[in-house]
Amino acid sequence: MTVNRERVQLWVDALRSGDYKQIRGLLYGFCEMERCAWGVAFSVASESGWDGGLGHSHFLDAMIEWYGLPDDNAVREVMIWNDYEQASFFEIADRLYVKYLKDPE
Repeated sequence: MTVNRERVQLWVDALRSGDYKQIRGLLYGFCEMERCAWGVAFSVASESGWDGGLGHSHFLDAMIEWYGLPDDNAVREVMIWNDYEQASFFEIADRLYVKYLKDPE
């Protein structure tokens, strides 16, 4: 699968925007704009016309496909960064940029 660089850039930009309050262990919090990193990805996709993962048994599989990520390791990796390493949204955005957007030198 080919990474959809435009969509990943939207996710990276949203993580860096300061519009979301970061939470851990849940996609969405109880207050408006509380998200984990995947919650931000879901919001970006929804705002960009994503169909919500129709036809997929699990919405994260649909998210992987929508962003064009290579496999489900991306799901685990981002969850680890957000929930266990407690990386900030800025740090997660930087890691996503390096992994999926930075041109190889």
